[in-house]
Formats: sequence, C-alpha cells, structure tokens
Amino acid sequence: MDGKVISDDASKAQAFRADRTNYKNCNVAVEATKGQVLMYGGKYIGAYFSHSNGGRTYSCEEVWGSKRNYLIARKDEWTLASGVKKNGHGIGLS
Repeated sequence: MDGKVISDDASKAQAFRADRTNYKNCNVAVEATKGQVLMYGGKYIGAYFSHSNGGRTYSCEEVWGSKRNYLIARKDEWTLASGVKKNGHGIGLS
C-alpha cells in the first residue's frame, strides 16, 4: 500500500471529526466542492458508506436486491490489507 498505514481503529482513523485545525485538507475539499452533487443517469445517487467490507465491496443488487449501476462489487485492497472482517452492509465506500 505504498507505505501507508492501515488501521481498523474506528474511533480514530475511520472517524471524521470536523476539527478545522487537524483536517485542513478535508475542509479545503469541502469548500472546493460546495454546492456540487453526484448524479448518475440524471438522478441523484445514494452515496452509501459501510464500516468495513472485508476486502470486497458488494453490489446493491447482492445485498438489497435492487440494481444501481454505480454501486458495483469490487475488490478493496485497503480493507483486504487491514485484515478487518466484514462489518456492515459492504456497499459503497468503507
């Protein structure tokens, strides 16, 4: 993972706290994308997040039975490298 540190500590490494001092890049990104939305096929997307997917994201169809072409199954190298088991629905970002 190119020297990056993998952590499964959900209380620190995986939690966002809106602290303007410690998250300067996040705050810059939020301001830079203010007012922008994500759409697919002319409709707003459902942007889903999961605590951990166990090394593979799941498609919306696999978990909830409804197909959304932007919510597909993919291998997740970062979560796979962390060794964390699936915890949550596994759809979207983890």
